[in-house]
Amino acid sequence: MSNELKVVIISSLGTLIIALLSGYLSYLWGVSSQKKFYNHQMRLKAYSELIGYRQLLSQLFVSRYEAFIFSDYHEYRWKIQGSPKESIDQKEAFRWMHKSEDLVLEISRTVQKLFETLGVIRVLFKQTPELKELSDNIYNFKTLKFEKRPQQNWTLEELEEWKLKAVSNVQHLVEGTIRDPINKLTFYLEKELQQ
Repeated sequence: MSNELKVVIISSLGTLIIALLSGYLSYLWGVSSQKKFYNHQMRLKAYSELIGYRQLLSQLFVSRYEAFIFSDYHEYRWKIQGSPKESIDQKEAFRWMHKSEDLVLEISRTVQKLFETLGVIRVLFKQTPELKELSDNIYNFKTLKFEKRPQQNWTLEELEEWKLKAVSNVQHLVEGTIRDPINKLTFYLEKELQQ
């Protein structure tokens, strides 16, 4: 075999090896880029779901406890009026109680979806003690605690005052118990998404 043929074979093999190697490296780079893009998209999706559940869950809790308060309010108005057989307040008390019970089911479904999203967040984002603590604070929502319930010896004015104060307190309780832990996690995730 002549030297010229050896040079041609060696240069052809070298070119082939370089072409295969560059193709393989391009493939790896493409796969890596696609994986990063996909992970970023999934992280954005989980983040946006978290924001949506924050809004929905807050409103559901406020609506549920307001319905409970309105049920108590109308029940005690009915009792203050001597518990007449035909009473709009008695009907309203039942209506609001049913609404409150219906909202419990909706809250349960929304909490389940929120927890699923938290699971995805814990998989997709870098595992840090801060992420664990922030998500655990959501997994372990505190129970909402209310002031005393109405008393039968109250006047209609006292009952009305109790209702207004209780509704205002519910909004503050939901803000501190439901929205704040989710807000803290969303702020954390915003910083992570910018890196």
